[in-house]
Amino acid sequence: MHATLPLPTSDVALFTDDVLHDPYPALRRLREAGPAVRLTAYDARVLPRYDHVRAAPADQERFSSAHGVGYEDQFDAQTKGTVPAGDPPDHTRLWAPLSDKLVPKARAGLRTRIAALADVLVADAVAKGGFDTVADHAAVFPVTVAADLAGLAEEARGPLLSFADAAFNTFGPFNARAQASTPFISQMSGYLNTVMVPENFRPDGWAAAIHQAADRGTSRPPPWCPCRPRT
Repeated sequence: MHATLPLPTSDVALFTDDVLHDPYPALRRLREAGPAVRLTAYDARVLPRYDHVRAAPADQERFSSAHGVGYEDQFDAQTKGTVPAGDPPDHTRLWAPLSDKLVPKARAGLRTRIAALADVLVADAVAKGGFDTVADHAAVFPVTVAADLAGLAEEARGPLLSFADAAFNTFGPFNARAQASTPFISQMSGYLNTVMVPENFRPDGWAAAIHQAADRGTSRPPPWCPCRPRT
C-alpha cells in the first residue's frame, strides 16, 4: 500500500528579476521543500532536485513534452512538433538524420570542436585585456556552438544571439520580459526561413544532414521547418 502525501507548496516566484539575478537561494528553498513542489505564484509544478530532473525526460508517460516545454500555451503551440516539444516516435524520427553525428566517436570530435571554439573566445578576451563574463562568454558561447554544429555560415548568423535571448524569455509566464520579446519571435521565424537554406550550410553540419535526409525521403520535416525551402 502506498501512502499519498500532500504536494509541498512554495511562494518562490522564479521569473522575477531578483530571482533571475541571484537564483541560488530560491532554488535551495525549492530543493529543501521536496522532490516536487507546486509554485503558488504560477500554479505550476516543478522538480527542483537533480536526480528527478535528469530522470524525467526518459519518462514520457508521466512527463510528456509533446504539448510543449514552456509555460504559456500560445508559445507552446508554435513549437509543437519540434525536437524539444516531441515524444517518441516523432522525436526519434526528427533526430534520425543526426544519429551518425551523435555516436560516441562523433561526440568525441564534438568535444574537440567545442574546445577549439572556447579557445577562440579566450584568445579574444586576452587580446582585449579583459572581458565581461556574461556578455562576452556565457551569452555568446552557446549560440556560437549551436550555429557551428548546425553548420550555418558565419555571415548568415546575424542576430542569432538576440533572437535566442528572446526565445528563452518566452518559455516562462507572459510577464513584461516575455511581452517585450514577442516581436523578436516573428522576426526570428522570418530570418531563419531566409538564411536556413542549403547554400548557407557547411556540408558536414547538422542542418545539411537534415536537408539531405528530407531530399532522400528518409526524413520528412514538419511544414514549418526552415532547413529547406518551402514549396
